[in-house]
Amino acid sequence: LLHHKIDRQFAQTFRFLLEKLQAYVMPDGQSLLDAGTAVWFSDLGNGPSHSARRIPFVIGGGAGGFLRQGQYVRASGDNERNHAKMLNTIASAAGVRKDNGDLVDDFGDPSLPNGLIAEALA
Repeated sequence: LLHHKIDRQFAQTFRFLLEKLQAYVMPDGQSLLDAGTAVWFSDLGNGPSHSARRIPFVIGGGAGGFLRQGQYVRASGDNERNHAKMLNTIASAAGVRKDNGDLVDDFGDPSLPNGLIAEALA
């Protein structure tokens, strides 16, 4: 029950942030939320057991059309590979690029496959 209360508080706080980002209109008429992204995730896929598997990421905003919106996405692959790929995806959505201008696709352990979460891209 306590985990549920904590998760609910975090969700309400994240909603408050998203509402504030949506309310802020940039000079081009786009909301800050539409132009950017906000991410909420836990380092635990299952609170009571403290599992590191199936860690959910909640992403608000489309990063200017870079990310799909309004959908639940279940990424293919295993948790360890997807964690690095999700961080690559978030960094690339935020506009971070490699020195040569390519999307960031090599964050994390070099022994893991590179890439982004293709299912999350617009």
